[in-house]
Amino acid sequence: MTPRLATPASGRLILARHRVEITGRLPLLVAALPVLLALMSLVGYRGMADEVAQGTAKAAAWTPELRSFLVDLNPATFAAIAATDSLYKAYFSFALILVGLVAWRVVGVTQADGVHAYYLLGGRTRADIAVNTLGVLAVLVAELVALTLAANMLVGLAGFGGTLTEVTVAQLAGVVALHGAALVPLLNYAVLIALAARLHAPRVPLLVVAVSLPIAIGLVDTITPTKHGSPWGTLAFFTSVPALDAAFVTALAVEVGWLALLVALFWVASAREEVLR
Repeated sequence: MTPRLATPASGRLILARHRVEITGRLPLLVAALPVLLALMSLVGYRGMADEVAQGTAKAAAWTPELRSFLVDLNPATFAAIAATDSLYKAYFSFALILVGLVAWRVVGVTQADGVHAYYLLGGRTRADIAVNTLGVLAVLVAELVALTLAANMLVGLAGFGGTLTEVTVAQLAGVVALHGAALVPLLNYAVLIALAARLHAPRVPLLVVAVSLPIAIGLVDTITPTKHGSPWGTLAFFTSVPALDAAFVTALAVEVGWLALLVALFWVASAREEVLR
């Protein structure tokens, strides 16, 4: 009897697949956009802060909360409000679009073409591949969030470095928590696209859906109460100053439930395909 080769540990497979997925042009786009958005936010919010300082009619139309926030900008508070231009954004989230592209590539392209020895990297069974795919998606989404946080903080430091001594521990903890909370809704969207790919959605239509659906999602969640119960509603919570209040935390808890459901559906779809193979 021919001895069966030992299956590599899931963690090693995830790392191996991760190395494959960060090659090419798409990862460069994913890495560049958060930096570009942070720089644009710096220009925009510095201009708004100047409007407040000059007491212009435009600034007078803003809420007192926003005017007060702009007056007290420092690297941490800038990073918090800059997150509303990248991760959290009314009407649509740039990060959601990037995550859709990443998930489409990881599952829709790699699985369909067998690129980079997908099945070898994913394990011996399709259930193993499901674990590998979910792990890779989680790592890539976490890296996107971490990169966004780093870009916002570094750009904030460059733009408001003179106020570094004004940064408090509470502000730092708040900005890290704000960025970290985006992991859940972004993972929900990644797993949804992965599930559609697992169910053999055509590649090109799936790509179109992956990059356009965030606009429809953001529009609905911004103008209706669906944000309190949708899998990604927290991304549309903030129209000006971000705040991790009770409503946000409750909606985030709902999103955790959605994540468990979507992961279960992806696992079932993968296992069922293995049985029917």
